Amino acid sequence: MVLITDVETGGLDPEVHPCIEVAAVLYDASHACVVESYASLILASSNEAEAINRIPVSALANAPTPAVVWGTVSELAGRADAFVAHNAPFDKSFYPTDVASLRPWIDTKADLMWPRATLGYKLVVLALAHDLGVSHAHRSMVDCDLIARLFTRVHEMGVELEVFLRRGLRPKATFLSLAPFEDRAIVKAAGFSWFPEKKQWLRTMAIEDARSLPFQVKEVPDVAR
Repeated sequence: MVLITDVETGGLDPEVHPCIEVAAVLYDASHACVVESYASLILASSNEAEAINRIPVSALANAPTPAVVWGTVSELAGRADAFVAHNAPFDKSFYPTDVASLRPWIDTKADLMWPRATLGYKLVVLALAHDLGVSHAHRSMVDCDLIARLFTRVHEMGVELEVFLRRGLRPKATFLSLAPFEDRAIVKAAGFSWFPEKKQWLRTMAIEDARSLPFQVKEVPDVAR
């Protein structure tokens, strides 16, 4: 059982911007189906990303308090074995620490071997690669529903979902690429992201997979995103 989740935020910095919406979908991998869904705006006084997520600040004034919203998410997490999100480090960074730490996290962007796509694909591209239609909007439940449909599609393709998801629970660490600058295309294709402020290519990944990379890497402290 996994809890698929996504957040909408007032910006990119969890130290400055509020989380203004969260969705959580309890998904049963053994039966390839959704068990329960929850989504809510979160009380806040600002939304600097309104032009992107189209969530009016006036609507946030009528939303439940963070304590109420995260209390519901915590209850759902208690029934799951792991959180699942696309670009999980971002979503996790906007979760309250006590809730984020309830379960391990699986990143659908970096941790799983999809039948028809490679690492680092945007969620919409990943869905289209698996013949799923996309009605895209910057709202949390849309992305959660898309991930759930992707899991069901993978099941329909003959993949054992529990084994598929268990891969994302292997011990992880953050690695720094030691490849020369001219090999940056290879590094990017391996799922590494460029952090301009650090001038480094970094990726959090399963420790055992780092040994099979076609270039040298170095384990470093977890990267803040």
